[in-house]
Amino acid sequence: MMKPSILFLIIVASSISSSTADLIRVEYEAEVRTVTNAPFGNVAPMGTLVAGYFVYDTSIPDTYVISTPNLGAYVHAGTGEFEAVFPTMTITGSKAHTVVINDTIFSDTFRIVDGERDSGFEGGIMKVNGAANENVELDLSITAGGSTFSSDAQPNPFSLTSPESPYPNPNTFTLSDENGILSLQLIRVYFPRMYVPVDSVSYSTPDDLVTLLWQQETGKNYSVEFSATLSEWTTIASGISGGTFMDMLPARDSPEVPPLSGFYRVFE
Repeated sequence: MMKPSILFLIIVASSISSSTADLIRVEYEAEVRTVTNAPFGNVAPMGTLVAGYFVYDTSIPDTYVISTPNLGAYVHAGTGEFEAVFPTMTITGSKAHTVVINDTIFSDTFRIVDGERDSGFEGGIMKVNGAANENVELDLSITAGGSTFSSDAQPNPFSLTSPESPYPNPNTFTLSDENGILSLQLIRVYFPRMYVPVDSVSYSTPDDLVTLLWQQETGKNYSVEFSATLSEWTTIASGISGGTFMDMLPARDSPEVPPLSGFYRVFE
């Protein structure tokens, strides 16, 4: 096996949190499960993986506050965000979507609708690869047990995250244009990751051993990701309660690959 002779390390620090003031940001991963006709030029066949996020604003008032006490509708005007990143396409929201909360005894539902639509809920003009398209529509709906929400207010914090895959809550997620409909299934729903700065990196021979050290906080666990390209990351360790991690480089090399160049990052 060729010994790695080049190693690049990236240490990422981030202060992103799940909320900033009244804005709640939630990230997700999903998979295309059905394709009806030829939406978006057939660039996302069944099995396509999608990643993205949505943002809603808890300061928005409920437009249904008097007439329907168990149903809340929150019409955004510039503070609502949505993004779905496909391998060859990115769909973004209008920033004017409506969040709908249905709080009943038996089930609770969180829903986002966007696009020029006849659903009874307001939305704006969405974009495909940065270009406005008045035919694009979004309908994302997650349902959970009736005790999940305590009212029809927008949840703060968002209470439907899950690190499990597949995602345990029933959901309906569609993106459509004038040519057809993509139906997706949520795989994971989570808050943005908190990346931590690494204090020191050491490399020792002949073991080809890399050691990362960072400041640990009591009660927190950490995970380590590795990437050879910076575009695709793989979690190589998780549940680390301390502030150190050691990696054997030969496990990430093969005779078919040139001397290894790789990237690490640590997150909570």
